[in-house]
Amino acid sequence: MACGRRKTYAADLWTRGQEIVTRAAWRASAPRIILRMKEATPMKIIQPTTTRVERNTEEEINAGIRRDTEIRIAAYKQVGPHAIRRRLDKLDREWDIERTLEANAAAITLLSLFLGKTKSRLFYAVPAFVAGFLLQHAVQGWCPPLPVLRRLGVRTPQEIEEERRGLLAAMRGRRRH
Repeated sequence: MACGRRKTYAADLWTRGQEIVTRAAWRASAPRIILRMKEATPMKIIQPTTTRVERNTEEEINAGIRRDTEIRIAAYKQVGPHAIRRRLDKLDREWDIERTLEANAAAITLLSLFLGKTKSRLFYAVPAFVAGFLLQHAVQGWCPPLPVLRRLGVRTPQEIEEERRGLLAAMRGRRRH
């Protein structure tokens, strides 16, 4: 018992000594650290709503989606207004990333509840993971399925709207000529 107390006392002394050294080092370096913190871009846990998906997608994927949109707009500039109207109708029905994630989460949840009832109770854990992913996406704009869906070309509402504006501008430009 006495040996245990000595070890605890020694550990306390060690901890207190480290704390004093740490405080002294902090006082000496605090002005430099504060300046560096002000210079650095703060990492936000909660991302701005309109750009959170793009910020959490690889730049290569974002660039590919923008490039595809520009190619589509350029191609539709060459055809008549009837084709542009059809494309605008398609854009009205296109599922954005939010809708796709929600639908996939609901489908996985329903499937896992069914499998939990019919196969194994272990499947009841899957909806908890899905809910966690949805919460993470709502707060940060990222969740595990996001990179896969973005690579498949699923766009944000803003990216769909950019194509819509480009097509409407192309249609107005054709009317003037």
